[in-house]
Amino acid sequence: MLKRITILMALMLGLALGLQAAGFSKMATGKPELIQQGPQKMWCPVCGMNLKMFYKTSHAVILKDGTKKQYCSIRCLAADWKNISDRVKKILVVDAKTEKLIDATKAYYVVGSKVHGTMSMTSKIAFKTLEEAKAFRKKYGGKIVDFKTAFKMAADALGGDTAMISKKKKMKIYPMGEKIYKKMCRPVEVAKYGHINELKAAIRTEKLCKPMREKQLQAVALYLWDVVGGHADDVPGGCGCGMKKSGHGCGMMKPGSPKGCGCGMKKGAQGSNCGMKKSDCRMKMQGKNCGCQQRSQGCGMTKQNGGNAACAMRQNKSGCGCKRGAKAGNGGGKNGMVPTPMTLPGDEGAVLSRQDKCPVCGMFVYKYPKWAAFIYYEKNGKLAHLAFDGVKDMMKFYFNPAKWGYDAAVKEHIKKMVVRDYYTLKPVWAKAAWYVVGSDVYGPMGNELIPFKTKAAAENFLKDHHGKKVLRFDQISEALVYKLDE
Repeated sequence: MLKRITILMALMLGLALGLQAAGFSKMATGKPELIQQGPQKMWCPVCGMNLKMFYKTSHAVILKDGTKKQYCSIRCLAADWKNISDRVKKILVVDAKTEKLIDATKAYYVVGSKVHGTMSMTSKIAFKTLEEAKAFRKKYGGKIVDFKTAFKMAADALGGDTAMISKKKKMKIYPMGEKIYKKMCRPVEVAKYGHINELKAAIRTEKLCKPMREKQLQAVALYLWDVVGGHADDVPGGCGCGMKKSGHGCGMMKPGSPKGCGCGMKKGAQGSNCGMKKSDCRMKMQGKNCGCQQRSQGCGMTKQNGGNAACAMRQNKSGCGCKRGAKAGNGGGKNGMVPTPMTLPGDEGAVLSRQDKCPVCGMFVYKYPKWAAFIYYEKNGKLAHLAFDGVKDMMKFYFNPAKWGYDAAVKEHIKKMVVRDYYTLKPVWAKAAWYVVGSDVYGPMGNELIPFKTKAAAENFLKDHHGKKVLRFDQISEALVYKLDE
């Protein structure tokens, strides 16, 4: 049984571990420099990974109040950024050569090397000197960039990386974690803990489970945190971005302060929850983004600092939706529908419902609106549509609807297919678009067919993002689509 557990866990952790045949290991060769405090210091607060195992991609931050957080990767730093961005005093990264923490903003990053990424499809390894970065690149490939570029790459890839990791966890880790938990642990109250690393520390220090190896511990912690605690980003009704569940929904928790609120959100009237609730939220412009401010009655909006855009809140059965508008009071969309910018305008577009799930991968498409693709077909004399979280999954369905539980005749009744231009996000007829394959940009499901309205835009993207080929719709084969998953 233990052997089976180890094998299954290795499949998940292999993505992050990235041990190379050529000899590069991310594991610390000596005692790692860990700056977090408390028994949870050896684990990443975002994903729970062991920091010693992924030490050579580790990043850390020192906040203005003196709080220190350390992550397994720049990907997890990017995932936590919205919680800490206004409080960061210093960002550190491990120099892969000396294994010492250095100023990340002065480091040289080798991205896209043969070394596997940590919690990401693209690796990002940092060095203190340009000479060491060049030496690493010569041996493992990749390109050298600064921190700002590497961080932007990590932030831009969050959707695709999260989707890829979530799929693996659902298939293997959660089922195994549940089995181990039921066999080796006593009941655990997940809501007591603010981060997954605190939960892992408690399992060991408080002996909530029988002694277990790191891979078993990670499986149990992920099952408890994501499934039981509802923290998985892609779980319907779950809480992401460091949010905690409460009796009324999800609230933001300030790291180190169980009663505080993060992400620019304010406490609810009862003091038990932070953020938006069905009857007491008001949108307010904060820089370029919308934050949530308490309001005692319904949903409203305000502008701040003379901004030329406003965020309008509109109540519906699901709560409150946000719509940006040039004038105060603009409505926020139909009940149960996701308003702009998640709406594709014009006759070619569709409104993404929060219930729209990709028939191929099962993900909720409204979470990835920039990648949304649609197939319209005739059903019982009416026009129906299917939404996909990328062109790749749309094409999988197009080639073989029966594989995904639909009548094979659906293909004969397709009236139109719509994709979104990568740069403008405007709708484009799928059969008239140009597609780039093999680039360094990933969609929610990894390698993707990136759509463009014009050939010139596609060729520019190909050049900027190391794409392999520009294709027309009729050049896309079923074999090519499935090869993208390899």
